Amino acid sequence: MEIFQWEVFIKKESNRIIDVYKQKDNFKEKSSWGYVWKYSEIPPNAIELRWLGNIGASEKEIQSAEKRLGIKFPPSYRNFLRITNGWEGWNLSEIGGLYSSRKVVKFSDFYQDLIDSMIRDEERYSYIVELDEKKYFSYGPDQYAYRARHLQQCLLINDYDKGDNAHILLNPNVIHDEEWEAWAIFEGGIKRWISFESMFKEIGVAGKWVEEISDLLNWG
Repeated sequence: MEIFQWEVFIKKESNRIIDVYKQKDNFKEKSSWGYVWKYSEIPPNAIELRWLGNIGASEKEIQSAEKRLGIKFPPSYRNFLRITNGWEGWNLSEIGGLYSSRKVVKFSDFYQDLIDSMIRDEERYSYIVELDEKKYFSYGPDQYAYRARHLQQCLLINDYDKGDNAHILLNPNVIHDEEWEAWAIFEGGIKRWISFESMFKEIGVAGKWVEEISDLLNWG
C-alpha cells in the first residue's frame, strides 16, 4: 500500500492558509458591508517557515496515547501524527484544530448523553440499523446513514471550538485494511469516510473558509 505523503500535504495546506492570511489587511476594505477579520493571528516564524503544523510525535508519545486509550491508532492517523502532532487550526478550518496525541479522548467521555439520545433515535427508526450492508458502506455523496451505537467507542481527535462546529471522530468498529472509519459530525448531520486519510484528501485542513476569504479578497 502506498504511504500518503503527509508532509507534502501539510505544506500545501499551510501555503493555502498563509497566502490568504498575508492579505488580511485588505480584508476590511473588501468587506465594506460588515465582515471583520475574525481569525487567529499566525506567528511570524510560522509564516516565514511556511509550515503551520507542529513538531511530529515520537513513537513513544504515540504509544503512550495508545496505551492510555487502550487502542492502536490506524496507520494513516499514526503517520499524520509523526509529521505533525496535531494541527492548530487558526480558526480557518471547519474541522477546527486537531488534537495532539496526548489530548485525544473517547467521544463518550464528554458526550455520553448525546450518544444515548442518538442510540434511542436509532432504535426508534430501525431501518437505519437494518440498512443493506452494501448501501451502508457507500462513502460517496449519496450516503445518509450511520450507526449511532458506534459512537460509544469512537475517538474524538479535534477541538470543536476552533472550527465550524464539527466533531472529527475515528471509528474502530469499522476497519478496512487496518484503517478505521472517520466521521465528521456537523450541525446538519454526519458524514463518513473509509479512513482518516480519505477524509483529509477530500476536505483538507485549510477548509472552505480559506477559499471563501480568498474569493472575497480577489473580488472586484
